[in-house]
Amino acid sequence: MGKPEYMGVCSMPDLFHFQQDLAKGIGAPIGKAWKKAKAAYKETKECYGERKILETAYLQLDMCRNRYQNGMHGINKAVQPFTKTGEFKCEKTIRHSIISSIRLIENQADKIGKEVKEKLITKVVTQIDGLIDGIKTWQQWAEQSATLFVDQAAIEITDAELKKWLLHYLLPVFIWELALRRTHSKAKNKKLIDAYKEILQQARDKLKGSNLEHHLPLDKYKRCLEWAKQTARTFQRSRSQVEGRNGYLAFVHKA
Repeated sequence: MGKPEYMGVCSMPDLFHFQQDLAKGIGAPIGKAWKKAKAAYKETKECYGERKILETAYLQLDMCRNRYQNGMHGINKAVQPFTKTGEFKCEKTIRHSIISSIRLIENQADKIGKEVKEKLITKVVTQIDGLIDGIKTWQQWAEQSATLFVDQAAIEITDAELKKWLLHYLLPVFIWELALRRTHSKAKNKKLIDAYKEILQQARDKLKGSNLEHHLPLDKYKRCLEWAKQTARTFQRSRSQVEGRNGYLAFVHKA
């Protein structure tokens, strides 16, 4: 990010710390209750009736834990600049997705009788505008970068057509590749990884279907690929030089 072409690229609230607040306040109690219920169920030698009660308690907490993880995954999928179809994600969609995920997480605390401090929710919610502004600013920056690239590229395709292809066909492939690469292969991340794989394949299919690359000289096509690669790398949701490290730590999120 210290390279000249990256200077002036937007920053946003650190997604790792955003999720870590939820992890400490809600994820940790859920994880503790889940582990306790699991151990009680696995270790009991009581009669069928007693074991059934423990099994029910464990399964309820297991569902609670899964929904909590789904909420955390929902936040990760929400804080992305593109929709599944390759268009820029709008503010309304991002906000709705984040808030819905937070509510899902908060509801799981209620199910284990954990009172969520108002201060925690306030702290988390007040960061949403910063996350959205960061995404919007990056979208604007990417569009400006594409315009500059097209102006300098001297490619025999209309500027509007080439710019649209760069921003909404080629760039999303690199964004989703990075999202997938930055998500650690943990069992609890399987649903998120599967979702990213599905979106990435959809983006690749859309790119392949455009056929525009067949009208580009090889050297020009490679320049387009390099532009998309470098532009995707500027989308950082964490202050860490390797977003995946903070992403991994956030995904541990206790539960």
